[in-house]
Amino acid sequence: MENYDVVNCGDNLILLENKKFYQFIYNINTKTKIKIGRRNGISAAPILGTHYGSSWEVSKGKLIIYKEHTFEDVGNNAEVDGKDNSRILDTNTAQKLSAKEIEQMQKEGVQGSTIVQALISHSETWDQKTGMAKAKYLRKKIEKHVHIVEVIKPSAYSIARAYFSKAAPKIHYLRYDTLARLLADTSIRSGMQVTVYDKIKGLIVGSVAERLGGTGRVINVYSGLSPSEGIIKLFNNSKAQHSTIRHYPLSKIQTLTEEFKNRSDPNASINMEVSPLESITNDNINRKDGETILNQNVSKLTPEKLLKREQRRKELRSLEDETGRYLMEQSDAMIIVENNRPLLILKLLYPFLAPGRSFALYSQYPQVLAECLAELSENNAALHLRVYEQWLREYQVLPQRTHPEINMSNASGFVLSGIKLDSNFGLTTQEVVEPPSKLTKVNDQENKQ
Repeated sequence: MENYDVVNCGDNLILLENKKFYQFIYNINTKTKIKIGRRNGISAAPILGTHYGSSWEVSKGKLIIYKEHTFEDVGNNAEVDGKDNSRILDTNTAQKLSAKEIEQMQKEGVQGSTIVQALISHSETWDQKTGMAKAKYLRKKIEKHVHIVEVIKPSAYSIARAYFSKAAPKIHYLRYDTLARLLADTSIRSGMQVTVYDKIKGLIVGSVAERLGGTGRVINVYSGLSPSEGIIKLFNNSKAQHSTIRHYPLSKIQTLTEEFKNRSDPNASINMEVSPLESITNDNINRKDGETILNQNVSKLTPEKLLKREQRRKELRSLEDETGRYLMEQSDAMIIVENNRPLLILKLLYPFLAPGRSFALYSQYPQVLAECLAELSENNAALHLRVYEQWLREYQVLPQRTHPEINMSNASGFVLSGIKLDSNFGLTTQEVVEPPSKLTKVNDQENKQ
């Protein structure tokens, strides 16, 4: 039985360097090379077989288990000792260890902790510094010479935190606490069917699949040519958890809506004209059954590859048809992440949410969510509606130095949440959506990032 608390060959993981810098490792194996500090080509093989949460440092070009050094028992436990730094003059002569000697030690592969200890012992003003000044000095030298790497297990929390620190624009500045509120507001739990419209590389889809725990279903409605799965692949979800993810193209939602209305009203007629949605999702792309037909390269394929391609298309059509039937049965929750036109997506997907179930929308901009709130209120389509902004403050907790962190980001977008009422709120074929092409162009650009 596979141990999910141990780093196994083929796992994805997150590395946190000096508690500041994140990097993502996909499919780790004995040949994987990583960069730590300024050193490239360091083998990640020693990490295999160890537990998540372990810390490592570089010694002679290799990873070794990090053992915490006390450095004369100063650091975070530094107290006010009655000293002051008024007599210490910064003349750049207090350090007797030259830059060339430090560089030579680094070339010889001396451990960073040994270099820091040498800097302390060769400093003429070390004993004159206050405890707080010593702690500050140590922190700077450790960050420069001791590269400590922590191995973090990918999860909804750790991935959201890493992406917010490393590439916040790619996830629309969705902070980890706001992600938690999206999951909490929709009461995501095992056994549910959840409809998701995810424009942040699959972070919401992967988080919901993780929360479902292998039972239930998450239907990822995507726009563009194919679903964005960049972050979904980073999750180390089990096969059962990954099997709960189903993809469905936005281009088929309009037809599905007509079928849904025809089921509830047998006298309703289906309008076969090109709908505004089709013009949005196609955008001059030759699409059939949710797939792009690339006629230019067909003649170059061998008969065997053509057969495999056709079989794959049949499998995709069969999966899409089955997913469409699941949508017709209506979902237990709905999460939408869209910056540009969340109202349009809300109208398209709202009929496929069961009455009495929760939904949540996320956007960086409150104005677009205010439009959604006004439409829902005017049509009596939901209750307990509210738009809010999540607020988070991190603190430094040290003796006599406890205070909020100096550098923090207060931007994490806005959330609209509510509970659906039984209504006919949704996009109809008579409605005109304008401008029809902007949404698709923006969405396709985001998928390419």
